[in-house]
Amino acid sequence: MSVIHDILASAPGVTEWSFLALCLLSFFTSAVSAAFGLGGGAALVAVMASTMPPLAIIPVHAVVQVGSNFFRATMMWRNILFRWMPTFVIGTLIGAAVGGQIVFALPKYLLQGIIGIFVLYAVWGPKMKATEPSR
Repeated sequence: MSVIHDILASAPGVTEWSFLALCLLSFFTSAVSAAFGLGGGAALVAVMASTMPPLAIIPVHAVVQVGSNFFRATMMWRNILFRWMPTFVIGTLIGAAVGGQIVFALPKYLLQGIIGIFVLYAVWGPKMKATEPSR
């Protein structure tokens, strides 16, 4: 438990109480995503943007999404199309490397604006049409 406390103490703008509140909020926004298929992640980012420094939002949200997606994957294991996995892993590694460099090079105000535009687009932008996956 002291390891978790040390990690939280080193995160800028994240106290133990705000971490617990974010965990509870994450549960409810995950329920929104489970019920409607999307929206929970954007809602969580919106709340995090109003309570955390911009440079803390992206890594904290990434950790939340990893946990959420891991449990979703374990529940839906039989529906995963594993032949697409190498393509997504390669794209993820490249995107994380390039995106990480860009995020830390951006000024704080620009990063806040990008996060705000993302939230607005995710809520009010055009919706993707669902398609049947092919194996």
